[in-house]
Amino acid sequence: MINAAIIGLGWWGQTLVESVSGVSEDIKFVAGTTRSLSDESKAFASEHDMELRTSFEDIIADPNIDAVVLVTPNSMHSTQTIAAAEHGKHVFCEKPFSLTEADAIAAVAATEKAGVTLGIGYNRRFHPEIGKLRDMIKTGELGTILHCEATMTFPNGLFLKPDAWRASKDEMIRLAGGLNAAAERGYEGWNTLNRENILAMEPDVLVCQIAPDEQDSAREYWNTLADLPAVKSGRVHLVTDRRWTIP
Repeated sequence: MINAAIIGLGWWGQTLVESVSGVSEDIKFVAGTTRSLSDESKAFASEHDMELRTSFEDIIADPNIDAVVLVTPNSMHSTQTIAAAEHGKHVFCEKPFSLTEADAIAAVAATEKAGVTLGIGYNRRFHPEIGKLRDMIKTGELGTILHCEATMTFPNGLFLKPDAWRASKDEMIRLAGGLNAAAERGYEGWNTLNRENILAMEPDVLVCQIAPDEQDSAREYWNTLADLPAVKSGRVHLVTDRRWTIP
């Protein structure tokens, strides 16, 4: 049995704990830590018989913990992987593994030097439907593959708490790498619905996904964007999870 610690107890960190709690004979989360140490986190840890620690450093210094699962802000992944490896911990890191090639190379080198196992959370590879698709390609059932394109999207961003790291402007700009300026403008427009920033971007088409119960307020907002060419031409679409509508 692997005694693991979860680093990060947001919605996805909790999902990973729940996926093995009481059902896995291979891994058990015995400890965890998170930024806020909120009452919600404490209650979750208690429910799953985990010890809630005050810091990541406390976790990796514990000789009774075999591995860490990193569900932390993207900008912290490589440094935490290196630190965990140096303390002899196996590492499972959520994607993206790193924000730069150099950091990724350094993190992999640290795990190889320490002789620990490194895993990355590209779990879609193991989804049954992906396996079926792979088999269809191998058997030629789909013929000769000339082009493949896929998109997956969902409205989780609409339900983020203000203090969630995924709602952090700085974290999103770091993720964008060299596109910092564009990312900053886009983030402001998307996250705060700032009219001036959206106008400055001069878009031709705007697509917005909103919660169904906010459709009326969103339509009122879009109706104020009278100066946008896309609105005047009727090309601005208000997207909900139910249907397409035009303001």
